[in-house]
Amino acid sequence: VSLFGTNDPAWTETDFDREIKIIGDADCGPCARPICNQSRHKCMEAITVDMVCEAAERLMSLDNNKIVQD
Repeated sequence: VSLFGTNDPAWTETDFDREIKIIGDADCGPCARPICNQSRHKCMEAITVDMVCEAAERLMSLDNNKIVQD
């Protein structure tokens, strides 16, 4: 499970076979800035614990021959 806040997955290819990408949806991103210029990291706050847990559960429930992509 790969989390993308400031980074756009198109700019950051991970090449994991069974990867689920979760992208934080924020009006200011993706910005690719090393230091956020907002008062909060909206892009990372948009990624919830439930989103990550659901993605992890989907990966753990797959058989070895399936690949999931969001």
